Amino acid sequence: MAEYKDKGIDKDPSEVYFKAVGRQKKGLIPGLGSAGDLYYEKPSSRVDKSSNTYTPSLLSQLSACLEQSQQQHESERAEWERQRAEWERERLEVEKERYQKEQAQQEEVRKDK
Repeated sequence: MAEYKDKGIDKDPSEVYFKAVGRQKKGLIPGLGSAGDLYYEKPSSRVDKSSNTYTPSLLSQLSACLEQSQQQHESERAEWERQRAEWERERLEVEKERYQKEQAQQEEVRKDK
């Protein structure tokens, strides 16, 4: 994993693990047991057994989907925060103008007396 990160490549840790471990043996993968079926397609015939292919697990797919949703949520939240700050600046400017206008009116009333 460190080699991939050094090169700036984002790889699924499960995929890297299975490439390092190699193929399934007797339906079990070291460290996962029978859960290896989530990562490897079962061969359709006995001849196919040596060429298991990696398929992302449901967990990996859901994790990727969740991460994408979180990134989208974060960017939307940042946009809302930016918009709120802009509205707040505008509100303060209006308040400042209103205050200055009131002060000017009060000053004029004092001069007239």
